[in-house]
Amino acid sequence: MTLVLSPNSAATECCGNSEIEERLAAIIAPLGFSVRVIWADSGSPGVELCETLSSVYQSPLTWMLAVTLIVFKLMAGWKGLFWTLFWGTAAWFVSKIVISVIKRRKMGFLPTLARR
Repeated sequence: MTLVLSPNSAATECCGNSEIEERLAAIIAPLGFSVRVIWADSGSPGVELCETLSSVYQSPLTWMLAVTLIVFKLMAGWKGLFWTLFWGTAAWFVSKIVISVIKRRKMGFLPTLARR
């Protein structure tokens, strides 16, 4: 059995890494498993946020949407922009619900609507 644990967890604050490995081995070894613990560092939240923002800024889709919204606001005004975003969002939610119902029906979770 391979366990991947983060050294930033609260468990490492109360006792050392080797003590945790010994406890896990004592618990799991009688079950017939060999224990191997790997300590992995996932990185700091600040670094992960910077990487995410960098990928968003480098995406052409982001810049296309930003310019589209600015031009649409200039051409249609705030009222036109609001209603376009409102009905677009409503259509997105309706389509998600319809797709979900269709998938559930295909998997057999929902009975068919037309029974004779």
